[in-house]
Amino acid sequence: LAIGIRDYTTTVASYHYYLNTVAEQSLCYGPGLLEEQQADRPTCFRLQARNQLGENRKSGRDEWFVRAQRKEQNADGKDILREVPVELVDFDNGQYEVRFTAEEGDLIIAVQLVEDGQHHRDIRGSPFKPTFTKNAKSRANEYLGPLVNTWTVQTLRQLEDFYRSTEAGQNTKLKEGDVKSLIKVMTHIRDMYTQEGDLLRKQDEVFETLAHIERDNVPIEK
Repeated sequence: LAIGIRDYTTTVASYHYYLNTVAEQSLCYGPGLLEEQQADRPTCFRLQARNQLGENRKSGRDEWFVRAQRKEQNADGKDILREVPVELVDFDNGQYEVRFTAEEGDLIIAVQLVEDGQHHRDIRGSPFKPTFTKNAKSRANEYLGPLVNTWTVQTLRQLEDFYRSTEAGQNTKLKEGDVKSLIKVMTHIRDMYTQEGDLLRKQDEVFETLAHIERDNVPIEK
């Protein structure tokens, strides 16, 4: 602030502005979302907040709704859902961790961003459906354990197979009057667009999982 030739401002303040978290860009990854985890032992997964540009948020304090429910049957044989307590930890860097312990069986986990204190929006992949067994592999509930390793390898293979088959289908040479080949090409194009969101989500989940492992700098259990 200056009036005439005199300066009245004596301090400088820096301001940083961040784009808000968007549910449709945010994602989860980690052992707590996978099948065949060890029952009755703590497990967890990470929640990565992202903005509308798909960039990882660098600050926390978002409001999330996380509900874990176990599938059971009541005395009448009817299917019911029982709440499983969860803990949400805010690392104040755009990442959050959900921690819980589940009994043997199947779970349904919903992860939603709470907008304006009232509107709940599912993040990509929600609801998740992990399973738990009493005879899981050693270190099954760890980020660097065998379940995460197997999931990462399988997901990368699925992405690569889809890319190759789609590319081959789109590059098919068409002959005049070859209706079957034309339908095949159109089917590949349709599949590419209909599965685009799911494929991009899996790609992002693998990227964040590998980045997490690299930060820990520990070899994966096979």
